[in-house]
Amino acid sequence: MFPRRFGRIYTAQDEGIIHVGNQMTDQLELHLYPGRQPGWCLTSKQPLRDAAGKVVGLAGISRDLKADESSHPAYSRLAAVVQFIQDNYVQPLNLKQLAAMADMSVAQLERYFHKVFHLTPRQVLLKTRLDTATALLLSHDKVTDVAALCGYTDHSAFTRQFKATVGVTPTEYRMLLHSTSRN
Repeated sequence: MFPRRFGRIYTAQDEGIIHVGNQMTDQLELHLYPGRQPGWCLTSKQPLRDAAGKVVGLAGISRDLKADESSHPAYSRLAAVVQFIQDNYVQPLNLKQLAAMADMSVAQLERYFHKVFHLTPRQVLLKTRLDTATALLLSHDKVTDVAALCGYTDHSAFTRQFKATVGVTPTEYRMLLHSTSRN
């Protein structure tokens, strides 16, 4: 149904939501449309619970941003920046470099990002890092290694950011995943 690369990401997202019970809100994602044409969406998913509060499924929606070359003149330049962020999320974000890549000022880049994707470049970086982190936490990597692999030089900053966004610490997230997989 989906290309392998996307299918793995969607499956990991779904498993994380089902096992942990947290919702995902406005994840910027590249989808493939009919004819294998790429398009950007904001995806939200939330767990569905039975009367006892147990997660029994999930509901999700992807909102098409309808931002193709014909509808927004800066789309292709912005898409290249998003792809660069997703390919280089381990590196620190340099807004001046990204703006130069899109042939824009920093203010224009941030304004167009928000208009087209409803997120700032920093939010795209954060979401990319945390998406990777949740997938890596399924493995047996140490949390400090996961932090480094996701571009965090400070383990405690990673833990604070993860908890603020996901709702639990990385260690708690991993324990929840492992406890529910045994049931």
